[in-house]
Amino acid sequence: MANIIQATQGIMGLFRPHFADCSTLDELYALSRDHARWPKAHDLLSRIRKKVLAAEQAGDGLLQMQYGFEEVCAKTFYNMSGSPAPFDAHVPFLIIPIAIDLTRRLKLSDSQIVNILMS
Repeated sequence: MANIIQATQGIMGLFRPHFADCSTLDELYALSRDHARWPKAHDLLSRIRKKVLAAEQAGDGLLQMQYGFEEVCAKTFYNMSGSPAPFDAHVPFLIIPIAIDLTRRLKLSDSQIVNILMS
């Protein structure tokens, strides 16, 4: 479990300088550092979803990808909290492919993701 959290935190740190809107990303990072707060990821997810819809309406593909990444992270933290009504069990497996797509969209090197996963 710790590896998923550490990897996700590392990926968030990689992306942060490249995002104009980091408000929910920063909340997600803070939440990831406190196991007792993981159930609150459900509420955070609701706010992230609103941002996804706004990005879709605006036709902003980069923001859609960013918020999609934030969504799967929030769902993962919520599931790991052991709270009732978890999201689909496959959600954590979406973090890496979405992160790689986002890395390429930001014109970063895939090796940066690999290095985070290997550390």
